[in-house]
Amino acid sequence: MTEIQIKIKDRIPRRSSHELILNMARFGHYANHFKNKPDAEIKRTMNVRGVKFEEEVEKCRTFSNNVIFFENLIGSTWTISKGAKISVVDNVTGKESDPIEGPGTIALGAYNGLFEQSLELLKESIEKNSYSLYLSSITNGIASIEAYIKEWTERYNYLNPDIKLIDTKHNKVSFDDKIDNWIPQMLNGKKLDKGNTIWAHFKILRSIRDKEAVHFQTGSFGISYKDLVEKMNLYKTGIAGMLFELHKLFNQVVPSNIIRVSYFPEIYLDD
Repeated sequence: MTEIQIKIKDRIPRRSSHELILNMARFGHYANHFKNKPDAEIKRTMNVRGVKFEEEVEKCRTFSNNVIFFENLIGSTWTISKGAKISVVDNVTGKESDPIEGPGTIALGAYNGLFEQSLELLKESIEKNSYSLYLSSITNGIASIEAYIKEWTERYNYLNPDIKLIDTKHNKVSFDDKIDNWIPQMLNGKKLDKGNTIWAHFKILRSIRDKEAVHFQTGSFGISYKDLVEKMNLYKTGIAGMLFELHKLFNQVVPSNIIRVSYFPEIYLDD
């Protein structure tokens, strides 16, 4: 009898590969140059550099292949050597973090460090058919989204000390209120689109996190593999897609791993 295993497809649809390449160019490491450029100019740039766009689309359908030219492969978590000191300077406020002396590790952006942990847990949960690991994955993923909002709130408060956005134990502000009220205040009226699949999937994952991982209420703990796979396939929209949308809203360069995982291959049950 063959053991049932959750797996990831090796390839993504052609349309997804097409969008992945263009979005790496427009919103990733080279966003300052390509953000508002038409598709034709991005394709022409690749052609001048000796790469045919359609051939790159076919190559990148195999999800393990990186996007040539546009994908930054350097992660956010760095190892600090013994004797070295590292601090991080915020490129918006110019504020410098407290230095960390090695040996050690540092995440250049707390939210992206949490996202990387979340992604590793997702992959491990697939490999081990594990619902508990998946719950840990979405818990870290949602924490990453919350950390992203917190990072921008701290920047706003630093630059606007007279009209600070306050969230304390005695003045608790819900995440939804931060989305609905704080973001428009920080961005002169701009709002997150809550009428799309990304927000719908985020709410589903947040509900799972709240009921199963944070406020565990039932006496049993289990899920069918069919349902688990269905929930796993919400990750690319509800976690990575949500982070992608927030970066675009705040007009910030999007880390390549967030763009990439927004096009994560289909997860399926091999039975």
